[in-house]
Amino acid sequence: MIASTLFAISLEGANKLYTWGWRFSVAGALITLLGIASLWIGTRVRDRDFEENIANLHQSAAKSEERSKELEQSNLMLQRDIERERTERVRLDEKFSVRRFNEEQRAIVLSAFKDMRGQRAYVRCIDEAEACLAARNFAAVLREAGLDVPEVEGVGLTIPASIGIEIYDPTGEQGVFARILLGVLPDAKFRPTPFVIGGEALDAANPAMVVRMKIAQRSSVPPDR
Repeated sequence: MIASTLFAISLEGANKLYTWGWRFSVAGALITLLGIASLWIGTRVRDRDFEENIANLHQSAAKSEERSKELEQSNLMLQRDIERERTERVRLDEKFSVRRFNEEQRAIVLSAFKDMRGQRAYVRCIDEAEACLAARNFAAVLREAGLDVPEVEGVGLTIPASIGIEIYDPTGEQGVFARILLGVLPDAKFRPTPFVIGGEALDAANPAMVVRMKIAQRSSVPPDR
């Protein structure tokens, strides 16, 4: 009965239904094509975005690795600089350690000269920075031991160049002043005669020491005698 009802339409109505059916089919096909196109375009865009993100990640990883290598290289350079600085500091410490009394030497000097308090002693240096630095360091400890040590003065340069320390003691090489300083200063040697510096003689009754270093340049100042 339902079938007879469906087919109980006029030919004109059937033609209209047929026309609308084609229209709906064409519209459905267009919608399907639009859906497929949308899916294809969306998929391509998403794939391209994914590929770009992957490429960016690889690029970032490469840059991070490059920065890590640069940082590692910088750290190596910094370590080398620190090592060079440490080496230079050790070299300077070794270089200047002979220009001052160490703690053991200082204790020996302070103990040995405790009975010589008030005794005048001279400390001089050639006109060179390290030599005068050493002379002032030695003079400071001698004053601490109680000796009367005037201000350190430069004595000019020497020709020929000389090196080391000369010690004069009016009581001889076995005198307390000479014996102690010769014992604690390996660069020192005993001078048997008083110093005459620039034509001026230091008081021969007082011990004295002149600190010298090797000097390369020449000078018009006459050598010590």
